[in-house]
Amino acid sequence: ERLHVYMVTWQQSSLGILALLLSSPPPVTATRIVIAGRRTMAMVPTSGAEMLGKRRWAVVGDALNQAKPAYRVAEKLREAGKDVVVVNPRAREDVVSSGLCVLSLRDCAQPPIDVVDLIISPKIGPDIIVQMAELGIPDVFIQPGAGTDEIREAAASAGISVHEGCVLIEL
Repeated sequence: ERLHVYMVTWQQSSLGILALLLSSPPPVTATRIVIAGRRTMAMVPTSGAEMLGKRRWAVVGDALNQAKPAYRVAEKLREAGKDVVVVNPRAREDVVSSGLCVLSLRDCAQPPIDVVDLIISPKIGPDIIVQMAELGIPDVFIQPGAGTDEIREAAASAGISVHEGCVLIEL
């Protein structure tokens, strides 16, 4: 897994940036682009196949609400034969006591979680990474909109593998 860092100026067109990304040597998991001093992450077509091949997943988000993308992610993983635990730090006590979800990764029963799918507010993400590190969960699959530099850096310093992508597209 390699992270390529490129400096581009604001004047360069998006086509020039795309050409730059497409010319990157494979395999590229993500390419960091710095534009006029602002850091952004570019989603480069990659394969999260190794993570998607694992069996026990925790979907962190509002995966009980059918109107939310987290629900569709949890269902897609179940349809693919995965064992899915729903983690919702914002769940009401009656929902938690019914056994539909847990409040934190620390509350997940055995066997251990293989992969965490992060599909929640980026403000909550750093705490999830801390829990992953405490529990020895090796992989996080970050859905679009759920990642930040702080989350990526915390995962890297904890030795957690990161894949940014969409389960709904990649599975």
